[in-house]
Amino acid sequence: MLDTALARLGASRWPFSFTLDDQPAALPDQVAGLFARRATTSPQLVVDPTALSVACHFFVLCEIEFDLDPRALTGAPAFGRLRAFIRAVGRILQKPVILAPENLPARPWLRFDPAKAALDLLLLAHLSRGRRSGAERVAPLSHFPFP
Repeated sequence: MLDTALARLGASRWPFSFTLDDQPAALPDQVAGLFARRATTSPQLVVDPTALSVACHFFVLCEIEFDLDPRALTGAPAFGRLRAFIRAVGRILQKPVILAPENLPARPWLRFDPAKAALDLLLLAHLSRGRRSGAERVAPLSHFPFP
């Protein structure tokens, strides 16, 4: 699945850089080798390096994890690029994609479901004023349909 994603990325309009130990390198055809060498090498794929700078560090084979510095989301155009990236990953893999705070996948901010072709913007609402102190809920904020 990751091999498919990398092959499609290499042929896509998304700019990217790939490094091994911070040195530019060619994007590999097969990802499994990166995980085998992960103990001695630090691979990093950065998609859209001059705008969003969404990075994949290849931590585990069973999950594709990207990180994003929220400071890159400087306005509507940047947020639109992020939504487009999330949709592209979901469509390529035909798998749901979420954007969540680090180590909190159960509390997504965005969710794309390719089966529904919809990107849901979610808001993590904190309930306060003593009502269920500390309780949180995820509430739909908006819905973006796609053709």
